[in-house]
Amino acid sequence: MFSGLLVCADCGNNLHFHFNQGNPEIKYFNCSSYKGNRGTCGSTHYVRVDFLEQVVLGEIRRLTKFAIKYEDEQKS
Repeated sequence: MFSGLLVCADCGNNLHFHFNQGNPEIKYFNCSSYKGNRGTCGSTHYVRVDFLEQVVLGEIRRLTKFAIKYEDEQKS
């Protein structure tokens, strides 16, 4: 769902999707330029998909509440 939308905060390269080999339920994105210190980026910039989904869902809920609260002001 987030592929192509996430970029590294340091180098600006895309974050690539991966999953844990031992537990495929653990899905995450990390910097495409990190490559275990072989790339140009000094940090892995790792973010789990389940955490990212929680953050995005929280923001959608927050914005929905805001829109409902101020819905009548747009009609004026």
